[in-house]
Amino acid sequence: MASIIKTAFQDVLLIARQITGVQYVAIFNNQVREEQDGKTFDFPKPAILIEIENPNQGLQTLGQDNVTVSEITWRISIVHEQLDAADGTLDQNLDVFDYRDLVKVAMTGIRPKNCSHWMYVEESQDYAHNNIYVYSIGFKCSFVDTKGSPLDPDSNTYITFEPPIALDLGVWITVPIPPRTRIAYGWKVCPIYVLLVDIVDPLDTQVLANGDTIPKQYVVNDDGTITIPYLASYPNIVVLVPFMIWNQTFDTITIDYTNGKITNTNGGFIVGNEIEFNASLPLYTPS
Repeated sequence: MASIIKTAFQDVLLIARQITGVQYVAIFNNQVREEQDGKTFDFPKPAILIEIENPNQGLQTLGQDNVTVSEITWRISIVHEQLDAADGTLDQNLDVFDYRDLVKVAMTGIRPKNCSHWMYVEESQDYAHNNIYVYSIGFKCSFVDTKGSPLDPDSNTYITFEPPIALDLGVWITVPIPPRTRIAYGWKVCPIYVLLVDIVDPLDTQVLANGDTIPKQYVVNDDGTITIPYLASYPNIVVLVPFMIWNQTFDTITIDYTNGKITNTNGGFIVGNEIEFNASLPLYTPS
């Protein structure tokens, strides 16, 4: 059985263990209080403890039964021990802020399993501590829960019939299986590069920042326009202008999103044009 929450935690724990100077990483289980009460071992420090706060209400995604998206907060607690250096700095722990910076750099923008990219949202200092200081940093993300849905390989709720199906009457029927629809749970501004050529090399492709792979080379239409079918693949894709053509900026661009056709009103495109532009592209639920 594949647990997406477990896998997400494993991703986060792995990243946290790579932070310089951190000696202990674990899921939060009130370790600081338990250690102070003598109920658990004296764990190494600096330490990082990780937890998920209660998610907001899950909302079903459009076009897919029982796939829900909720907003969750990951709480990263830095546990730091600073003994009295006898230099007048007792109860003034400034070293913990070095670890705060390391955690923020390491965790901002990561994307664990079935999560959107982490976004830093808050942090809090420890105003009632002894030599053990706890500094908390919060990151928000969207969590796509496919458990119990048709996308869940462990679900026994949905039965798929592979053709053909034999009936007792000796008649064979074919049950068409609809294609799996990708689900967009977020958006990302992604650069797209286009090279206009006479003959397209289908092996010359580019991997977009949202993970999709599309051609890099295109031909010019007879009317001086170009057609990029990918721009018509999802109804809410938006191309951001200006375009960069031959290292010059052109903002007189019109786009027909029903077929992905782009028109340059400065006279059209020609073979040899190298074009760069940004587009707001969907991030899809992992299948």
